[in-house]
Amino acid sequence: MKSTSRFMVLLLALSGIIATPTVSLAGGGGSGSKSKVNVRVKNMTTNTANSPLLAIDTVAVGDPSNDPISLNSQLFGYVSDSFRMAKYEVTIADYVTFLNTVAQRGDGTNAAVVASLYDSRMATDSTIAGISRSGAGTAISPYAYSAIGDPKKPIAYVDWFSAARFANWMHNGATATADIETGAYTLSGGFNDYVFRSPGAKWWIPSHDEWFKAAYYKAGGTAAGYWMFPTRSNTVCQNTPSTGSNHANSLSLGLYAITQLATLDTSQNYLTAVGSFTNSPSAYGTFDQGGNVEEWTDTVVYTAFGTSRYTRGGAWNTGGLNDDVDPIPTALPTDRSNKSGFRLARSAGDTGSSTGTSRTFNVAVGNSNPTSFRVLLPGQVAQFKVNKGAYTVVGVDAEITTITQSVQLNTQAKKTIYIEVSGDGTQLSIVDTPTNIF
Repeated sequence: MKSTSRFMVLLLALSGIIATPTVSLAGGGGSGSKSKVNVRVKNMTTNTANSPLLAIDTVAVGDPSNDPISLNSQLFGYVSDSFRMAKYEVTIADYVTFLNTVAQRGDGTNAAVVASLYDSRMATDSTIAGISRSGAGTAISPYAYSAIGDPKKPIAYVDWFSAARFANWMHNGATATADIETGAYTLSGGFNDYVFRSPGAKWWIPSHDEWFKAAYYKAGGTAAGYWMFPTRSNTVCQNTPSTGSNHANSLSLGLYAITQLATLDTSQNYLTAVGSFTNSPSAYGTFDQGGNVEEWTDTVVYTAFGTSRYTRGGAWNTGGLNDDVDPIPTALPTDRSNKSGFRLARSAGDTGSSTGTSRTFNVAVGNSNPTSFRVLLPGQVAQFKVNKGAYTVVGVDAEITTITQSVQLNTQAKKTIYIEVSGDGTQLSIVDTPTNIF
């Protein structure tokens, strides 16, 4: 039996997402040799400083110049142009990628900005815990950020300026060198309350009217009208874990959605993975505008407390009436809480590579049909040890869970393999010499 026949690599390409990769097998020895064979599935993309590190899925919001709705003698919901709205709130995984790219050093001229992007309560508040930080923020010991728990839950404790810098990063390509101070918003290292969206922005924090329209408008024409709730309903959202329609992760009748109890347990995480209420989208196809976290808009409003921004949407710890079209809360742009998050919007004509669907992979290695999965984020590497026999590596895209990529290995000896996710999060690789181990 030839040594090269002891290893079989079968790659099922992700249809429409990645091309079939090149597979190389190298080994030595004659017919009786048991020397190792190096198995490598090469990356199909070269990750350079210009490669997008993050992809955000969006939906089209059409019906330009739609009719507004009058609430409390004000008109809301009119948007003159078509645009695209993020399907989901910005997740922990998204924000980890952002932080690991732009917030590694906190000891230079950008120290104040770096300090503002991360809040220690992202790790210590168990009700929303999502991101831990290690390192000293220096050249010798840079900051490193890791997801806590399910990385598909939304990020909280984000102020408006951090959301704006995230938008700038996306506007500039979401690359390793993308600027976060200019682009959609000109911040220049500061925290000016009077910052407005720049002309030509490609990604941005949605305006109040854009957010409102994506949530409540019925779609299908310029006079379609509005729902009362962002789940295509005129009835208050239910909050029981369910695949039924008109559900959201919000406080209902004094009960929290996750526990269905009225008592707050400070050791309990109350967030749900974005899109969990699969049959409760808005008319345009957005999710969670009625729950999980309250979301920033970039519309300025002047209040007795100072220059503020409109915020919208229900949250895990606010009542279902906050999902209604009528209340219009505001917050100072420096405010942070365990319910403050955001989503982005982008230009309808922007077809850049940072608008795809892949974010994370659930990866498993095991005999025949592995069932225990480990989440890997873009740029991460995991080490797996396999014994003699047939083993299968499986990667399931977190956003398109019906598509599976698998690699089957038949080995006669113990072997350590490394699973690596490409920097833009679109594909898995098996490598002999990983570039980075988390």
